[in-house]
This record gives sequence, structure tokens and C-alpha cells, in this order.
Amino acid sequence: MLAELYVVKGREAGKALELTPGSTVSFGRALSNDVRIRDAQVSRVHCRFECTESELKIKDTSGNGTLVNDQRIKGLEVPLKDGDVVKLGMTEIRVLVETADEAEERREAELQRTEGDSATPQLSESTTDDAVRQTVARTLGQQKITLAELEERKKARARRADVPPAANESPSGEGSSETSSFAALPEKPPVPPTQGHLREVIPGYRIEAKLGGGGRRGTVVYRALQLSLDRPVALKCLLPHGEKSERDLSRFLREAAAIARLPHPNIVTIHDAGRAGERRYIVMELLPGGSAADRIEDQGPFPLEEALALGLDVARGLAFAHDRGIIHRSVRPANVLRDAAGAWKLVDFGLSKDVVHGGGGETSFLDAPLEAVAYLAPEQASGESTSAAADSRSDVYSTGALLYHALTGKPPYWGESIGEIASLLTRGGFALEPLAAVAPEALVTIIERCLEYDPKDRYQEGSTLLHELAAAQAALVPGPRTRP
Repeated sequence: MLAELYVVKGREAGKALELTPGSTVSFGRALSNDVRIRDAQVSRVHCRFECTESELKIKDTSGNGTLVNDQRIKGLEVPLKDGDVVKLGMTEIRVLVETADEAEERREAELQRTEGDSATPQLSESTTDDAVRQTVARTLGQQKITLAELEERKKARARRADVPPAANESPSGEGSSETSSFAALPEKPPVPPTQGHLREVIPGYRIEAKLGGGGRRGTVVYRALQLSLDRPVALKCLLPHGEKSERDLSRFLREAAAIARLPHPNIVTIHDAGRAGERRYIVMELLPGGSAADRIEDQGPFPLEEALALGLDVARGLAFAHDRGIIHRSVRPANVLRDAAGAWKLVDFGLSKDVVHGGGGETSFLDAPLEAVAYLAPEQASGESTSAAADSRSDVYSTGALLYHALTGKPPYWGESIGEIASLLTRGGFALEPLAAVAPEALVTIIERCLEYDPKDRYQEGSTLLHELAAAQAALVPGPRTRP
């Protein structure tokens, strides 16, 4: 039997685990657990899931019990069935268990995989679904079929049963004048999916891995495969608890609307947005190069030329957005990602402000993560309940802070708490020496002006900053610079 555990609420939301016979998975606060839950309501080792040949069981090992379908079990071991919901503290887990029909189909499919010398499947000409063709064309010898694959097969059978054969083909698929779908199979079998797929999250998309989000953010971002086009995408979903928050929902909808209005090489591209049941989602291009924050953490400060390229790409995206009345309001290293060609792109427009059409003015920024506050302009970190005053000059400030961090390895202001960072920010007076040691005077002057306390003393919009950075790049003497 196969089973999957999918965390749908809590700080670990988006995590998925696949269990096979003999698997045991523990949840709890201790580091020794397979899934660590950082929640004061959760015991050190709260519960264990065990998968056998015939069933999936949960055993409560906590001090205060575990909820299974809202019924508390304490110190007990009980069997689980498909669709059960397990709760421990603020964490909610959806249970997916292989049905008898799925088990039979899996055994048949795995038997087929062991027969013959060819990986080419025998498909009828009525099989037209690309996702199904890719599923059954997987490499022979794969150890098991996931629940995601089984679900796709069931759906494909249902579609074929509902669609009558075309006029030029018989029910058996013989005598067709069209080219057989056999010929449409990919020449190279696709890579088998990783473990932990949820069978049904967003129709038409197969989740492959969690990229970020979850917990307090209200959203989670996955790497997924768009089955209709066989392309990787970034799938951003509003978490169930986020759907109940008007603030999270408005941010989510605002992001989709803002990105849709901003087709630009330095702004992430949106492919689709919609709703599947109660789950809202945005489909965007996948940016595999990682964020500027990842780049700094992994390799340290940027070389001068690379930092300038980063600043220019960000300024290009902001200039385009500002010209169309969109203020990003959350420019920081984690929100600038690199595509496969090396270009940097702005992402996460959830806090954006639409000057033309309205929206986004009533947003508090002091509930942001600690690593985000260091890039807020003073007017955003003023402690007021709203940040309607934030405008294009706020984005300019954040870009200056981003460049300072990229060049020196740390933001201009940093502390152990949001209050400490906000206090330093409002007092001003960041250290220029680390910046002057690695950047020419012209670039130091640009960044210093970006970081002016008073908005009227900064560059007034992204286009002006772009012009100044381009001039600094043109004046840069070719050749390597040695970091002191």
C-alpha cells in the first residue's frame, strides 16, 4: 500500500511525505523527528505514522493528545483512512491512503514495467491526454508508482469512457487515417517525479517541490509541472488559513493584478491565476537561478560588476512599474530572483500599491519578517498603522539598501529585533566606510542618495535611478577589482 501525508496548515504547510510499507514518520518539536513542528502546543515527539502492507496507523505519543477528524486520541494507536485529517497544535495534516482499486492498478502497472525490453507503452489511438502518455511512458524498473500517477490514470480512463471515438476510427482504435498517438510520445521518457506528490491540489499541475512560503506568510510557492504544456512553473497558492484572512486575500489578488499589468524582462511573468475549489493560485514563470539573498548567503558580497548588473535590472523593472503607477514597496534581496539566462527579476508584488487604480494603501509593514524590515524606507517603518505615504521614492530607498547589502554583505541597518532596526533606520547615519572600500565614488554617491532619510532628497523614481546607475556602469574602468 501507499500513503501520503500533506501538511495543509501550520508553519510546515506545503510539506509532503510519501510512505511505503515499513515506513515510519515522526512529528514533534525535537530535532530528532522526521518532521519538526515548532509549536509550543506540540510535544517533543508528538505522534508517529506507520505504514504496513495493509494499513496506515497513527500512534499518539504526546502529553495532550492528537486530534484525528476532530476526535482526540491520547496514547492510542488507530488506523487511518483516505481523507482523514490529523491535527497537532496549529498543524493540520491531510491523509491520503491508496484505495483497493488504486492498489490493484498499481500492481498491474508495476507488472507491466517488468515485462519486455522496451519502455514504449502500447497505447490506443484514443489516448490523447499528454499527461497520461508521459505517465505511462516512464522508465521501466521504477520502484513504485505514486498516488499522483494513479490518480491521473483514473481520470484518463474516465475521460476516454465519456468521449466517443472519432468518425474515422473504430472503437478499438483500428483503421484510423490519423497518425497514431504512439508516435506523439516523447522521444526520451521524462524524469520520474520526486516523492511526496499530492494527488490533487490544482488541476493540471503536478507539484514537485516546495520553494518557499508557508506559516505566517499565508502563501506557499511550489515548483510544479504544467501538464498541458509540459513546462516547469512556479505555483503560488493561498494557504487554507490565509483564505480566511481578508488581508492575505487582498495581498494575493493584488499581486496577480499588478504582475499582469507589468510585462517586462525584469519582472516575473504571470501565466495564469484562478481558483480550484476554495484554493486560489497564481501560476508564474519559474526562476531557477535563486534569489539575491541566496547568492549573498552562499557566496558572500557581489563583485562590483555583478552588483551593478543587479542594480540595473532592478531599476529597469521599477522604472517600468513606476511609469504604470505600480509601487512595489517590498524590494529586498529575497524578492529579486535570477532567471536561467542570468537576468534579475522582481517578484512578490503582494504589498504593491496601485497609484492609478487604487489599492494597497492601507498596509502595515511592521508585521513583516525581520529580514524584510532592514530594507524599508523610514516612512514605511514609522510605526503608523498605514503606509499610504510610501511611493516610488520608497522603492528607490529599498534598492539602495539592496545594493549596499550586495556590495558589503550586510544591510545598512541591522538589529536583533524589528524595533531595533526601525530605531536605527529613523535615526539614520549608516556606515559609509564598508561601501567606499569596495565601490567607486560615483556608485557610493548614488547609493548614499538612495538612502537619504527625507524622500525629497532621493531620486524621485526608478527611471532616474536607472539613468544614474547606467552612467556609473559606463564610467567603470574595465578590469578586475581587488576587495580589501
